[in-house]
Amino acid sequence: MILIDARSLGYPPGGILRFSEEFIITLLKYLPQNSCSLTLLNELSFDERAKKRLQEDIFKPYTEFDSALKDQKLSPNGYNELMQLLNFHKNNSSSPLFFKLIRELVRIKHRQVVKSNKRKLAGFFKDIKIYHSLHENIPGNIHSLIPAVIYTVYDVIPIIHPQFFEEQAVKGFFHEKLKYFTKDTEVIVISQYTKNDLCNVCTALDPDNVHVIYPGLRPSIKEKAEDSHPISDNSVFYKYNVPRNPYVLSLCTVEPRKNLPFLIKTFANLIESREDLKDLNLVIAGRIGWKEEHFKEAYSLIKKHNKRIFLTGVIAEEDLTALYKNATAFIYPSFYEGFGLPVIEAMAFGVPTITSNTSSLPEAAGDAAILIDPTNNDELADAILKVYNSDSLRAEMKEKSLANVKRFSWDENVQKTIEIYKKHDPDLASYAQKNQTRPEKTRLS
Repeated sequence: MILIDARSLGYPPGGILRFSEEFIITLLKYLPQNSCSLTLLNELSFDERAKKRLQEDIFKPYTEFDSALKDQKLSPNGYNELMQLLNFHKNNSSSPLFFKLIRELVRIKHRQVVKSNKRKLAGFFKDIKIYHSLHENIPGNIHSLIPAVIYTVYDVIPIIHPQFFEEQAVKGFFHEKLKYFTKDTEVIVISQYTKNDLCNVCTALDPDNVHVIYPGLRPSIKEKAEDSHPISDNSVFYKYNVPRNPYVLSLCTVEPRKNLPFLIKTFANLIESREDLKDLNLVIAGRIGWKEEHFKEAYSLIKKHNKRIFLTGVIAEEDLTALYKNATAFIYPSFYEGFGLPVIEAMAFGVPTITSNTSSLPEAAGDAAILIDPTNNDELADAILKVYNSDSLRAEMKEKSLANVKRFSWDENVQKTIEIYKKHDPDLASYAQKNQTRPEKTRLS
């Protein structure tokens, strides 16, 4: 039995949430029935007292969503419940209630796991051979109850670049995680760069037990990107008040690490100094993160050039296709990434991509992007001009981008992860040998 710590399903929209959703959905296709449970969704979480508290503390104050949430039955069947919750989440991803519900489930579960006596825990965990955390720290006593503990680590940015994170995250979350790592700990990382950084900051780890497994391209993105029909409807552009004429696109959370003031300043300088760029615009899409004050100077430039620079806020999933397909270029000048999912998503649409030459971004971009120093305005300006002025370069970059994204697959990610599981669970290894036929693909509607 494998126990997946799925608490990261309660995260706000972003890379870790997307990773968790796609990994779990794909994993459930490959594992035998009843071989996998989720800490968030198994029976231990939902005794009558817990259900009553959920009704009183969560459902009742939010009458607008009351009936919708009551329909999400707290079933003891982990697979069905996951599908129900993810379906609800997909249709209501902007709802703060969803995240509050998930956080409450997490608290209930953790009180039971951490505060239960060891004998009770030993009984619950007796059949579990592997505990895999998709992000969250694992309670220390888990190590003594389960033979194999596996972590997924996306990056170690709070330790290497603490200036990009709040102090609490640096001192608490990551250091708590690292203190349990030993030479026997198995870790999955999403890039070679992250592996190098992790092994440097945590010398207790055996590098042979740190496995690089790339994330995949979201099937929803892949399906839309492969649709060759042009976007003829202007409704998305009206909805977000952005022009349809040429624009360069950037999609990320507005926070210091993403380096958006650098992009805005470079673009503002370009359009102020070049008469031949009269029709080119900049569209920045994404939610507001933390330390918004770092954006103050950039806001003044946006205000000054409000007919040329557009800040849209969060873009609904169904609207991304139109923005990607019509973009002249995609720009991602982040200082540091554990992988860089937005880069491969833009490339899936064939959008010429300009990104930083730092951290894991060259690894994700392959030979398909123009790489720039994220502190050098001239390099970025030159890259924008090259892409804007050359039809042949855009065509070449599109071809390379579509080839590059073929390297990234959720099926491959899960298959490689199962190979790690099989080292610790002989029953799983024998199942995999007998069952060579891949299960039918199941997607969320």
